Amino acid sequence: MKKIFVACIAVTLLIVCGGIWRKESAYEFAPFKSPNGRYHVRITAYPRLFGHFPGDAGGDSGYVELIDNRTNRVLNRKNTDVAMTIDSVRWEPNEVDIKLFATWPLPE
Repeated sequence: MKKIFVACIAVTLLIVCGGIWRKESAYEFAPFKSPNGRYHVRITAYPRLFGHFPGDAGGDSGYVELIDNRTNRVLNRKNTDVAMTIDSVRWEPNEVDIKLFATWPLPE
């Protein structure tokens, strides 16, 4: 019984440490700045522990954020399974369109 308890504790510690490593190892790439410089879209990806496999679309999971540069406040955030496939952001006067991913309104 004691061995099972120790094994459960060890597995729990591995999972927690793996989650901390993944979060702390997240990397930002391809920032997209608005033409007026007030906002930017930040794409952050988590590295894979075991690398890439065939059919995984060549991207890491992560999240996309719309940030107000004046306040550094996150205005919108959405998770994604393939962060590296996001390669096009179109800025309009009242919204930002992230191709095939999301369209978010910009504050007035």
